[in-house]
Amino acid sequence: MKISQLIVTTLCLGLGGAAVYYSVDQDKVMNLLLAVHGGGPNVEDGNATGLRKENQELERAAAQISSERNDAVKQTEQSQNVMNDQHAQRDDAELVLRNHQRELADVQAKVKEAQANIEQLRNAFNEALEQLNASGLNFSISPGQSYMEVLEQIKTLIAKEQAREKKLAGELKDALAKHKAAAEKLYGEKLELARATRTNTAFFKEYTKNDDEYVIDAVDPRWNYVCFNVGMDSGLIVGDTTSLQVRRSDNSVAPLRIRSIDSGEVIADYDPKKLPGGIRPQVGDVVFRIKPQGR
Repeated sequence: MKISQLIVTTLCLGLGGAAVYYSVDQDKVMNLLLAVHGGGPNVEDGNATGLRKENQELERAAAQISSERNDAVKQTEQSQNVMNDQHAQRDDAELVLRNHQRELADVQAKVKEAQANIEQLRNAFNEALEQLNASGLNFSISPGQSYMEVLEQIKTLIAKEQAREKKLAGELKDALAKHKAAAEKLYGEKLELARATRTNTAFFKEYTKNDDEYVIDAVDPRWNYVCFNVGMDSGLIVGDTTSLQVRRSDNSVAPLRIRSIDSGEVIADYDPKKLPGGIRPQVGDVVFRIKPQGR
């Protein structure tokens, strides 16, 4: 055998022995590490010790922490949901509150307006009471009477007054009818008086002989008419055909319009609006006929 081969063989044997020794040492190291960490795969978890046991405890603690964290997250989410619900309820409550505030403001405004109306009604009521007392009705309010009772009392009083006024209106109507009948009777009597006066007064007969001028023998300033006699064949015509004028001392007093002619007696009326200030036809005034031009 060559020396080189021997050296190589020696080196191989040395290396192999070193490898075997290293392997044995590694096993010892591994076993030592396993012992330190709590045992190898053949050791159950419950029997583990050392670092393995601590690792197991750490894992259990981490799992508990993770569970608690998850529970805390869920509680946080639930709290957030509750808080969101509470915010929504608060917003709804604020909206309802604002609506109630607006409604309250409207009610307060209506109450204020109603109070103003009540004050106006109270003033009007007091004025009405003063007017009732001023009219002589002697209306009074008993202590403790309500407004409704007072109103009913006023209604009763007004009903009585209306009945009394209705009765008075009927009596007034009857009185007016009697007055009208008396006036018509008086008018007829005045006509008869005018006829008698005209017939019995020689002075007036002398003036009536003149075909163009006639003397007034009766005047009724209330009914705005005069009476005078013109004879049987005067040629005068009822209406606006014949123009007549009342004259006093050569001054014109008023134009006349013939209303009727009966047996030579003329009744003519005048317009008081056409009379001079403070002057009216009177007995003794002269009536003359205005002749057409050229006659």
